[in-house]
Amino acid sequence: MVKLRTLVMSLCLLIGSVGNISAQGFLDKVLKGLEKTNEVLDEADKLLGGDDNNSNSNQRSDRSSRVTGFKIVSPHPDLDIQFKRCAASASTVVIDLVMTWYGDDAQIRLGGKGSNKNITMAYDDQGKQYDCYSLGVSIAGGNFEYSMGATELFPMEVPMKVRIQIENVSESVQVFKRILIKAGHQNDPITLYNVPITRRTEVSQIVAPVESDGEPTGLSPLSENEDEAFTAFEEKFVADSAFQISRVIFNDLGVYASEEDGIDITKENYSLHRTTFADIAVDKRYETKQQLDDNQCIQTIWIDGSSFLLEYTYTKINGKWYLTKVFERY
Repeated sequence: MVKLRTLVMSLCLLIGSVGNISAQGFLDKVLKGLEKTNEVLDEADKLLGGDDNNSNSNQRSDRSSRVTGFKIVSPHPDLDIQFKRCAASASTVVIDLVMTWYGDDAQIRLGGKGSNKNITMAYDDQGKQYDCYSLGVSIAGGNFEYSMGATELFPMEVPMKVRIQIENVSESVQVFKRILIKAGHQNDPITLYNVPITRRTEVSQIVAPVESDGEPTGLSPLSENEDEAFTAFEEKFVADSAFQISRVIFNDLGVYASEEDGIDITKENYSLHRTTFADIAVDKRYETKQQLDDNQCIQTIWIDGSSFLLEYTYTKINGKWYLTKVFERY
């Protein structure tokens, strides 16, 4: 833009030296047009981020909005990756993926040590780092490989189960902000952003039933003769284990399921509910839905893009609410 102004001013001096009045009038029009053009260009600079005063704030805004939710980025254009779950048991977290290779049959190496940017590493929401010695990979049911990584033949268009195992994760960690998995000889790793961790104890807690945990503060006992409101019933249901067991119909109650199998729910392995649906619904990691009418309530809890799904059905029988169906898949 500065060069354009300099060119026009030089033209002014050249023609001005001739002393031609009509030429001077022409130049006046050119200069007025140039000023208008400069105004348009200045506005365009601002819109396109070229304004020096706003460039730093624009860059900060771009950085803060790069990745805000769950996302998978792969350097392999022929590798399709589906996320199934990220579940924790004590201090061990397991991430299940299904990878499908659409190129010719190939040996693919995942995990292990890397160089430059292509490394195996994870970062949790508390700033802790996990390297290839605490982050293992298993392909198609094989043993976990840590520092050296796992290699397996990926036949064309055959879904392959890949399991990542991360050790020594604090039970207070809720999200892995980033997981990097070394991907063969690529320049970049497979990257998982913002992976939510599901813990069974967050939704229900396995404890031995006791005679009673007592009445929670401020909750009136449910009358034997009244038509129960569901909210009052649920509050007592999660607060008093003896009451809860008395309000579960165990005959054909449901299953605890996984990718491989399912276990029928019995009175012996039943997981006591310790959290109301309303409390779970405010946790942003979960999607929730409740369908409630006069005689039935169906509560559904899931995580988008994963196999995690909980569904509970309550039925009112003779004015009292009972848990009659359970499906839990982790």
